Amino acid sequence: MHKKADVSSFKAIIFDMDGTLLDSKKAFIAQLEDFFAINHVIGISKTDAAKLVGKTYHDIFQQVFDDVDAEQEKQWIEWMNYSYRYYYIEKFASLFPGAIECVKRLKAQGFKIGVATNAPRIILDYFMNKYEFGQMGIIGISGDDVERKKPYPDMLLKLMKQMGCEPDNTIYVGDMDIDVRAARAASIPSFAVLTGLSDMASVQSEHPDVMVPSIAWICKVIGSSTT
Repeated sequence: MHKKADVSSFKAIIFDMDGTLLDSKKAFIAQLEDFFAINHVIGISKTDAAKLVGKTYHDIFQQVFDDVDAEQEKQWIEWMNYSYRYYYIEKFASLFPGAIECVKRLKAQGFKIGVATNAPRIILDYFMNKYEFGQMGIIGISGDDVERKKPYPDMLLKLMKQMGCEPDNTIYVGDMDIDVRAARAASIPSFAVLTGLSDMASVQSEHPDVMVPSIAWICKVIGSSTT
């Protein structure tokens, strides 16, 4: 465990969104399948699409297409973001079991709670409103709100400043290797959940401080230590 990861000292918890709080893998796979069909990309199976989940749209385009000019990529990313916000997230995504109960319990126990995601602001706003995180006084930072997304620490540092907390009493809970790397760069302990968008091996390779099966276990590991 991170040398600062004294559970009893935690006062703030920052959560990733996709793959941590929100079960969105089916939504991403469905979107990718439709995108490939619309753009007449052949030879990519559902299994292939699933392996692309967790990558940025830019990286997906670079991997699948031989050559993509900047304007084409801009149009595709805009389509991906808006179609995800107004269709795929509604139809295919939902909170992981126990997620909202865990967040409410931690909030009731006095923890400061934040959400940090590489997703664009329109996706984060939808999430915060739909599940009433904003109404609970929870602060969210999106990929649009910082110059550099994860694995850089920018959004975690910005969120900690807004929450009024310090690295030695904050943890970051995420599901991907970039989450662990971002936490390390921000000098805060990382908790990795195994429900996410990347494979376990890639997460383990970054040596998170703590690994738990799901978001519901966060209350068992942290919440129970303060009750």
